[in-house]
Amino acid sequence: MKRLILMGGRPWEAADKGERQVEVLLRYFPAKVKLAFCIFAQPEGDWEETRALNVSMIECFKGECTIAYQTMTLQNFAEVSEWADVIYMPGGKPPKLKAALEACGDVAKLWDGKVIVGASAGMDILCEHFSYLQEKTILEGFGWIKANCIPHWRNVGEDAAVQTQAEAELLRRFPETPLLCVAEGDFIEVSVA
Repeated sequence: MKRLILMGGRPWEAADKGERQVEVLLRYFPAKVKLAFCIFAQPEGDWEETRALNVSMIECFKGECTIAYQTMTLQNFAEVSEWADVIYMPGGKPPKLKAALEACGDVAKLWDGKVIVGASAGMDILCEHFSYLQEKTILEGFGWIKANCIPHWRNVGEDAAVQTQAEAELLRRFPETPLLCVAEGDFIEVSVA
């Protein structure tokens, strides 16, 4: 069983600056949590900045919880996956993230029993199919969630016409599959076997 938190994008852009998302993330770990960042969707040179931005938000709203952080690499992936209570995948390029995770073995098994947070690209790969808006394509995710998705839904910086077209294409190609359109700063929580 995995608990998945799907974020439409940058949680700090929510009206509450990410407070509710951090509350949900830490709900089952009120005193102590081990959180691992999986930032494979971004160039390695950006990992430290991405980690710092997310740690800053989490630390702001963690309350009395003590948090230990690690960043996954391809070399320490299995070890850090076993260590972590929470796996946190920030955004970036979903094809890059999916390819890196596929090279790491049976990720579904390694991450069983974990809280998995997927923002943007992280959300994309957890679903069956997703719209990769930057390239105007529909791609396949891992399918852990039996739904398709579009992150950054109706974000000010996104092209509404491209999103509307992506929505129509996903509904046309997969009419029986639910579609999750999650706004920037918003999230949904799902548990899956």
